[in-house]
Amino acid sequence: VHAPGERYTFRLTATDIDGQSGESEVTLDVNQSPFGGFVEVEPAEGVVLNTSFTLRASSWTDDAEDFPLRFVFGYYRASAAEAQASVAARVFVPLSASLSERSVAEGVRLPEGVGASKELVLAVRVVDQLGSSTEAFTGSDGAPVRVVVRPPASEADRAALVTARLAAVSASLEEGDVSERLSDMATIASSLRTELSDPCDGVACSTEEECVQGVCVALPPPADLALEQLLECPGASVAQTEVVDEASGTRWRGAAVECSGHGTCARSPVPLCAASDPRGCVATCVCAATWAGSDCRLDEEAFAALQRNLESLLTLQASSLTTFEPSEEAVANQVALLSSI
Repeated sequence: VHAPGERYTFRLTATDIDGQSGESEVTLDVNQSPFGGFVEVEPAEGVVLNTSFTLRASSWTDDAEDFPLRFVFGYYRASAAEAQASVAARVFVPLSASLSERSVAEGVRLPEGVGASKELVLAVRVVDQLGSSTEAFTGSDGAPVRVVVRPPASEADRAALVTARLAAVSASLEEGDVSERLSDMATIASSLRTELSDPCDGVACSTEEECVQGVCVALPPPADLALEQLLECPGASVAQTEVVDEASGTRWRGAAVECSGHGTCARSPVPLCAASDPRGCVATCVCAATWAGSDCRLDEEAFAALQRNLESLLTLQASSLTTFEPSEEAVANQVALLSSI
């Protein structure tokens, strides 16, 4: 492996059977990747699908003959601490389907952050004229560029924002603006999936807390701490109750309400089991007739609206496939979109 920016001389010497020899040499300069810059974001926090973010790549430079530089912004679905500690956490998700000579991206909608902190780490890839690239996720202070993207205040707000963004994306595609809209569609898909998923997925709470609708809250004292805790379904209440296995008489601790009160909790491989069960325990909500979602929190009207939005999104996605250039960034956008649905 040759170090970027260094010069190497290769010499070849050949000798024939009569002992006559000759030599030739060539000197190669290894291209220097773009360097010296950082990434910025404004504002530092906002609401998914609602807040318009501005991203900047500042102070980047390279050898004079390697200009112009091109940029693509992206993010890691990780906290700042995770991105700093682990290379594996730095999976770059591009926010555009192509590279651009513009070092500023405005009007960017970011997906909802991860974990209890709802955090993402912003990054940029900078590519020179010869194809050498640098990826950076730190600001001018050397620290990861962290942004907080919170969910909407309510499911009704989320549905309204999704509908509005779908209309905006559709209008942009009709005008031929495909590159930036692919990432918008991936953000919309991620938000639609959130409507059907458990808001506590990925939220780590302490042993004295429990996740409720994506937030860690203090557990009230259970009736009997000595009882083993049942694996709970999504949409479980903090309040605990005693559950008795009628067949064996075994007593458990469990949530007083599961599946948001709109369904029943089905556990497998046995009706009552704990997360520590060596056979493995899975808990899934079976929603009542007019409710939907992994935690049964969506009523019939909200679920119908979700289905309509998903149909609109897939129609837009299919339309975009006929117009975008199949670059690495565009393919990554399409993968992010489809994996979110």
